[in-house]
Amino acid sequence: MRRSDDPVKGVSRLYDPTERETAIADARFVVVATPHTPATEGLIGTKELDAMREDAYLINVARGQIVDQDALIVALEDGKIAGAALDVFEEEPLLEDSPLWDLENVIIAPHKGSATNRYHLDIADLVKENVQRYRNGESLKNRVA
Repeated sequence: MRRSDDPVKGVSRLYDPTERETAIADARFVVVATPHTPATEGLIGTKELDAMREDAYLINVARGQIVDQDALIVALEDGKIAGAALDVFEEEPLLEDSPLWDLENVIIAPHKGSATNRYHLDIADLVKENVQRYRNGESLKNRVA
């Protein structure tokens, strides 16, 4: 799902954000990887979690504020979805008394989802490209605001 209709290699169908529930309804894994903006705050809430399959997993490697954490906890506790893998939370670090710690169907990671063995190379390439774009008066790549 994305705002742009530019083709994505290896992706057979792109959904517009207005088709969020349709896109989610048949997905076994729903991966949240979007910037945190006013438009994405609370993007995944009760309505979206209810649209997911019972055997589906939510994976959030974006920002905690994009997923309604209370709604997610209810969906997990009620078995509405199979589980979640979370790298980010509404408040970080995740509060010690959060029910997420005790849920067997949740994997909690320490906000390191971007830490790959290529991360520093990818960032260097992005900075180099954006310096060139800036010099050429072009729009910057991956600009959030």
